[in-house]
Amino acid sequence: MDRSDLEQVKETSKDHRGCKPHEPLVDRSDSPWDDADRRPSQANRRKAFRSHLRRTDYVNIRRQGPLPPKIARFVGDLIPMAA
Repeated sequence: MDRSDLEQVKETSKDHRGCKPHEPLVDRSDSPWDDADRRPSQANRRKAFRSHLRRTDYVNIRRQGPLPPKIARFVGDLIPMAA
């Protein structure tokens, strides 16, 4: 990752439009021993950011032109699993 990529990530992370609110970031259902009131960890933030990028990439691909319906359904089913 070069400097321009890093700057772009920093700018994107500052832009909270489209990002999840605080509550989904601190979903601790897979670790019940953890304190639910604790602020989001760096790992939680990275996971949410990656999920946001995947959804954004899919939307951008769709804007480039229509996908065949079979591929659109397949990718649409994969996005929630990857997130």
